[in-house]
Amino acid sequence: FIQSNLRYQYGLKMIVFWKVVFPQDTYLFGYHDKDLPSSPMPGPDYELSGIETGVNYVVGILFLSAFLISTSLNPLLLYCYRKQRSRVKQLFQMLAVCDFFTNIITPLVYAYMMFSTTVHSSSSTVLLHVRPISCVFGCISQFMTATLAVTRLWKVCLPFSNIPNKAVYSYLAFHALYMVGANGTYYVLDAMVRPVTPYMRHLMGLMEHICFYSYLVHCVAGVVSSLLTVGGLLLQKRSNPTTAEKYLDSAVTVMLMNLPYMLTILLIGFVQWGALTFNTREIIFAWIPILTSALDPLIIFSRKKELSEMARNIFRRVYRFADNKKIGVYHKSTTSL
Repeated sequence: FIQSNLRYQYGLKMIVFWKVVFPQDTYLFGYHDKDLPSSPMPGPDYELSGIETGVNYVVGILFLSAFLISTSLNPLLLYCYRKQRSRVKQLFQMLAVCDFFTNIITPLVYAYMMFSTTVHSSSSTVLLHVRPISCVFGCISQFMTATLAVTRLWKVCLPFSNIPNKAVYSYLAFHALYMVGANGTYYVLDAMVRPVTPYMRHLMGLMEHICFYSYLVHCVAGVVSSLLTVGGLLLQKRSNPTTAEKYLDSAVTVMLMNLPYMLTILLIGFVQWGALTFNTREIIFAWIPILTSALDPLIIFSRKKELSEMARNIFRRVYRFADNKKIGVYHKSTTSL
């Protein structure tokens, strides 16, 4: 599924190209199969070349690392903020939960496919069923990072007013429920209901477009709001250094969490404008959410010194506990001998 020697419509040679075989799933809002580059579909006996195998291993290690980072640091972040009651900390806790579920299964399937030397249709079938998990929780995670950016911008621009917590949580709950309900309905109709009537196909397309444009709007809102917040605080440093220093650190953290979604905006823009003719659906709705779900806790722990120190202490305790257990088992074995 790594194809080489494909070309953009402008004739630029690509080194590698990601291609997963999904029936009727190789399009992104207007770009159907006929608009994609014509290339031989890899069959079950398709053998990868040397460069394709090397790229597969690199990407597979990347996904495996994302899984390990997310499943270890997100629960740790949830534990470190367990006693916090501020809205930002609670949003960080909810973000950690969504990031954890985003990376719980799908990266392992991707890694397995990447480490395989041949293309297996069964792997694509498994990925077809587990990918919606990363898509749904990844979108909810993006909504939360965008909400963090917008509320931070509101706090900086209007310091004497505040968005009620009920409004923020209700907004997130509405979008989360819609993403779960819409994607669940789409999955049931697409995978289990046959035959698919024209009305059902129209309903599926409508839900897909609503999810897509909601995701795009939140990506733009998160990136723009975080950049405006950091820029405004830097300008305030001269006139009001106390307020700027108070919010700048957290604003930079939120900005770093939102910046990866700039790639999503660029990819969607290039596809809609016709600059790219290959399928970017997998990158936008699976790869980027998986990688950002691993980057979020890394950014938070690297920016917060108290969290980094707490994490070190927890790892030291776990290491000492495991070392003591190992010593105890060794003493029992020697005594029995």
